[in-house]
Amino acid sequence: MRIFIAVDLPKEVKNYLYDLQKELQVEKKYNKINWIAKKNLHLTLRFLGDITKEELSKVEEELERIRLNKFEAILKGTGIFPNEIIPRIVWVGLEPKEGIQKLQHKVDELTLGIGKAEQEFSAHITLGRIKKLEKKKELLEKIKELKIKELKWKIEKITIFESVLSKEGPKYKIIKEIVLQ
Repeated sequence: MRIFIAVDLPKEVKNYLYDLQKELQVEKKYNKINWIAKKNLHLTLRFLGDITKEELSKVEEELERIRLNKFEAILKGTGIFPNEIIPRIVWVGLEPKEGIQKLQHKVDELTLGIGKAEQEFSAHITLGRIKKLEKKKELLEKIKELKIKELKWKIEKITIFESVLSKEGPKYKIIKEIVLQ
């Protein structure tokens, strides 16, 4: 089972991010970007990869022990990973970074030793994965010019998802939701 732990986004945030994706679809015939489907937009806290059912049970059990308060998150800024020379990911940032990093650190701590090794974390929502850019300058300018509406919402739970890969793109299935305090 291909598993990841994430914060699912409210419908209003997904709709807004989907509209941003449309704004960024410049020079389509020159740029190949796999935009994340609206229903799949989320904040990844930890990607575990392929794990067994026994490991999944352990993850579920461990995450039930999270004792963190619900908190407000805000969309803040856009950018590119890893850098503008070799752009691979278009993203929207989130704040407060401290609250989100605290949540992510707790998820890491509770799932240590299960699945893929810890990855470097940055509070962001992936909008698209860049496959080919012939008009890189135009896209980078568009991203820099983009004004992000600072939408706020409350992070109230985390979700364990199974990602099933298919020709039409990944399909996400909710395995379990854990409500924060």
